[in-house]
Formats: sequence, structure tokens, C-alpha cells
Amino acid sequence: MLDPFGLSIAFTLGLFSTLHCWGMCGGIITALSLGLPASIRDNAGRLLLFSTAYNTGRITSYALAGLVAGLAGDLIRLTAGGFIVLQWLAGLVLIYAGLRLAGWAGNIAWLERIGHQVWRYLQPIGRPLMPIDRLHKAYLMGMVWGWLPCGLVYTALLLAAANGSSLSAALFMLAFGAGTLPGMIGAGFVSGSIRQWLQLRSLRYAVGMILIIIGILIPIMHLPIFHHSNASDANDPHAEHIHRH
Repeated sequence: MLDPFGLSIAFTLGLFSTLHCWGMCGGIITALSLGLPASIRDNAGRLLLFSTAYNTGRITSYALAGLVAGLAGDLIRLTAGGFIVLQWLAGLVLIYAGLRLAGWAGNIAWLERIGHQVWRYLQPIGRPLMPIDRLHKAYLMGMVWGWLPCGLVYTALLLAAANGSSLSAALFMLAFGAGTLPGMIGAGFVSGSIRQWLQLRSLRYAVGMILIIIGILIPIMHLPIFHHSNASDANDPHAEHIHRH
């Protein structure tokens, strides 16, 4: 089962990906907001409810993707050397995430361009939900939105896959999604204050360096970010070594 340390990493990664999310999804957020009836858009309380429903649906899709990623991690874990592969994968992905959050690694521009093209094909799936005048419609549209290709979401999925447990991977993606909530829901309400806080260079550097250091330590020291079940440990020749740490 995922431990608090792993959850905190997932949440932090989501929280500090908010600026990227605004750049990637800002147009989509605007389009979804404009898709609401004027009676909802002009009422701050109702707009908040529908925005929350959108984002809850998005995070649900993240969790479902996490289940799939965790299943893939389980399969890799059963192969010879699978545990070592997952440890190095987790370390490298965290290092990359740290570099991205600190601003020392460029954006995956080609993936973002593909994302906008994919959204053109995803939009028709949600067309029967229009007009979005009920919360369940906003939730389902949010689930469609959650499958939009995104570099940082894929980064989180790779890290979730390194967990080697589908349930824990889903929890990891839920925590990642929860980290994105303040910025994504607040985009139309308090985005100014959140943006200023997240743009502090010293804070971004500090968080980035922490993730990089943890990423370096994971494959070297077999740092147990995740706790596995006894069943998983029985198939893991390194499990006893991890517990000693």
C-alpha cells in the first residue's frame, strides 16, 4: 500500500505542475466554462460546483489510468530483474520531474501539440453531454478531459507504474490529481495569488532539488517510497533487503 511519503510526492508533483496545466489546459478550461449555461457562469457558487465536478471527473480518469499503469508494473515486477528496472524507472522519472519543476528541463512541445490534436477527437465524445446543465454531465465531461495527453501526467503515470501495485498506483494518481485541484479549480477565482506563490523561483528550485535527490537515492539505496503487500514481496527477491532499510 502507498505510504504517506509516496502520497506527498504525488501531491507535490501535482501541485507544482499547476503552471504547466494552465498553459496546456487553459484554453480547454475556458471552452468548458463557456459551455455552461449563463445561469451557471454568472453564479460564483454554482460555477465552483461545476468546476469541481469537471475536475473530479478528470482525476477519476487519472486514477483509472493509474490502475492500468500499476498492472503493467506488476507484470514487469514478475520478470527477471523487474524490481531493479522499476527502481531505476522511479528514480529517473523523479529526477526528470524535479528538473521540470525547477525549470531546468524544457517542455515536451511535440507531446503538447499532439495533445491539442487529440482533444479535437475527444471533444465529440462529450458532445451528447451538451448542454452541460447538470453536475453529472460536468463530471462525465471531466472524465473525457482526463484522457488528454499531457507530459506531466505521463510522468506521474510512469512513477505510479514503478510502484508495482495497481491499487497503490491508482492512489498515487489520485494524490497527483488532488495536487492539481487548487490551481485548476481556482483558475477562475483566485488564480492570481496561487500563480504568484507557485512562481517563486526559490520554492520551485527547492522542491525540484528535493525530488532530484530522492530520485538519485531510490535506485542506490532501494528507498522504499512504496509499501508492497506480502504477496508482492513473496515474488520479490529484494523485498527483505528493502524492509531492512
